[in-house]
Amino acid sequence: MDVFDAQWIVLTTLCPGHICRIRTRSLSFAGPSPRIDRARLWRPAGDMRSVIAWITAHSPAHSTLDGTSESGTGTTGAPPSPGHPAGVAHVREMGITFALPASGAALASRQVLVSVAADGRGEVALRVDVQDVWYPTRPTWSYVWKVDAVATITVWAGDGGTDPRTIVTTKPATVARLRRLVNAMPMSTGGISGCVLERGQHFSVQFSGRHAPMVALSGSAPECGGVTLSEPGHAAINLQDTGDHLLAAAETLAGTSPIG
Repeated sequence: MDVFDAQWIVLTTLCPGHICRIRTRSLSFAGPSPRIDRARLWRPAGDMRSVIAWITAHSPAHSTLDGTSESGTGTTGAPPSPGHPAGVAHVREMGITFALPASGAALASRQVLVSVAADGRGEVALRVDVQDVWYPTRPTWSYVWKVDAVATITVWAGDGGTDPRTIVTTKPATVARLRRLVNAMPMSTGGISGCVLERGQHFSVQFSGRHAPMVALSGSAPECGGVTLSEPGHAAINLQDTGDHLLAAAETLAGTSPIG
């Protein structure tokens, strides 16, 4: 909590009295996802754009801009631009997100999320969330055992993933390297879902052994992120292949060009 408390100090100094004249309430909760979110709401002086501009000019220390958003009704007909990322004609809400360094292996991300919305009375409401997201604990059954001595690697390459290349290896050093890559993966903080960038290109790595259950991993294009791990008798889980190391190893062993 020390890291998070320091982050909370950033929030309380983000909006001093000369722009935020009324602090209305404070929220603190932990949802079903692996995160803690603390939020506060203010009644700031000025319109939405001036408040967002002030927040942008006084961003939290050590933070980087992570994204902006606008929502409302109608469209301008113009392509997105820095001032109007969504091309919204009648903006009702604006948002900006700052990323903070996530120190330690347990934290996936740390963010300050700022949203400003019209309140229907000619004024605006400001909400600032400080959020820590951490990797959930990986179940013990998901780790590959040393008795899994056979690795089967398949990469579906080509347009639409129509060209499968498979290699089976029992080389101790090769299997051990693949096992280390898999066992080092943290749980993903996202769900198992589809991806608009999916073009059919994907890969799989299966571990098997005479006295061990088969462990199968599958993944797709790097842009889609995540590797699904399954084992008989357990629900599939999503792991994070940080740096695409498992994908690169699979491509090298199968002799294919990079996916993506």
